[in-house]
Amino acid sequence: LPHEGSPVVWRPLARLGYAAGDMCLTHARGELDALQALGVRSELRHVPHPAPAATTVARAPEPEARATLGLADEEVLFLFVGYVRAYKGVDVLLDALAQLDENGPAWRAVIAGEWYVDRGAADRAVAAPPLAGRVRIDDRYLPVDDVARYLAAATVVVLPYRSGTQSGVIPLAYAHGRGVVTTRVGGLAEAVREGDTGLLVRPGDPSALAGALERIRRGLRFDPAAIDEMCARARWDGFVRTLEAAVGPGTSG
Repeated sequence: LPHEGSPVVWRPLARLGYAAGDMCLTHARGELDALQALGVRSELRHVPHPAPAATTVARAPEPEARATLGLADEEVLFLFVGYVRAYKGVDVLLDALAQLDENGPAWRAVIAGEWYVDRGAADRAVAAPPLAGRVRIDDRYLPVDDVARYLAAATVVVLPYRSGTQSGVIPLAYAHGRGVVTTRVGGLAEAVREGDTGLLVRPGDPSALAGALERIRRGLRFDPAAIDEMCARARWDGFVRTLEAAVGPGTSG
């Protein structure tokens, strides 16, 4: 079903597609309920969104990554990374950043990823005080190496989604040793251990998001061991084992 717009047209198509399946795997527990509400009668299982395998994650050197962005050692960097769609709440993030205290530790923000919404309002916001000179928009498809550099430079990854089911950005952030600030929607809250690997706020609330960002700005940092543990829980091998159990022995391809 689409994240945006009316799902009415899509519901019969979804039912038709799911009717052929023996099993549905979801990355968010709430999606099990959504499938049942659609009338899906196949077996349903929940599997956390897989994190990139440790052997495939190349962490960029943090000092070099921050130097590339011209960041001072003490500057906080808030990072949004991924496709920009209306439901992802980048406008909420910009409103939250504009509410940050003018006094206190220095900060910057990067919004990195292809835009699928009009950028006009965002461009005007980042060109005017208080965001001028503090927010960078990198509107393009990001190669893996560029994502790694942004994550290495970031203090925290910010996902201000208005709605959603899950996000592959959270396990990706964990794989690069970064905590997240996100919203209590769908499976995003399932992927965050409050205070240890991230902070959760109400969706669509710039003031609540600003409060969380201010805590990061004032020195709150997350537990690297907890981040690694959450990443390890969502390994690809566990996902593959679930698929193998569903398909049965003797199957290849």
